[in-house]
Amino acid sequence: METKREFYEAVIALEAGEVSEFAQAQIEKLDAMNAKRRSAEKKPSKASIENEAYVAKLVEGFLGAEPKTASEAAAFLDVKVQKASAVLRQAVKEGKAVATDVKVKGKGTAKGYILV
Repeated sequence: METKREFYEAVIALEAGEVSEFAQAQIEKLDAMNAKRRSAEKKPSKASIENEAYVAKLVEGFLGAEPKTASEAAAFLDVKVQKASAVLRQAVKEGKAVATDVKVKGKGTAKGYILV
């Protein structure tokens, strides 16, 4: 057996009375849990909602024709680099920016972000 669903379906196939009813109930619970998970993926997370203000600020006055790194965005937004990186990824996901590789002196290559 590979999954719980397959196990429960095998039990139902045995037609074992109460055990089959229990297995059917478990399959229904699995279906409900999967449906809830699918619907939750469509709602933005709390952090994503909070980052919308930062994305707007970046688009307004920071991103442009020249690629900017997460470090530069962190300095502009006055946040940590990790937060700036998350905000930039969200801007890319929303289609407001694109990511590209840029050469950084002394570091090699890093992700750069350009306004769309």
